[in-house]
Amino acid sequence: MLACSFGTVHGIYKGDPRLNFDVLRKIRQLSQTPLVMHGGAGVSDADYAKAIDAGIRKINYYTYGVKYAGEAVEGLVREKDGETVYWHDMTTTAYERMLANFTHVIQVFANGARPLA
Repeated sequence: MLACSFGTVHGIYKGDPRLNFDVLRKIRQLSQTPLVMHGGAGVSDADYAKAIDAGIRKINYYTYGVKYAGEAVEGLVREKDGETVYWHDMTTTAYERMLANFTHVIQVFANGARPLA
């Protein structure tokens, strides 16, 4: 597998990612090897599908999953408005949000997947 640079980065983006699919397709054509997307945070579902079409076969995805989990815990704390928030409630809330997010991206990745040419 080859990790290549075509506009993604690890972590939270300050703006919208600008992916260069032409570069990605050219790398795939020249290398004839499965490609890795390093950093999938902030990439749209449509752009994931385009990247998979262009040869991406492994996507490193973590940051937004835990970002959404943290936001869910923040919402729980706000909802409790000064009441004690117990660890098990925070971890359950975080887990449920991460499960929903990761389930969604796995479905996006699977639906975008096509055999390598």
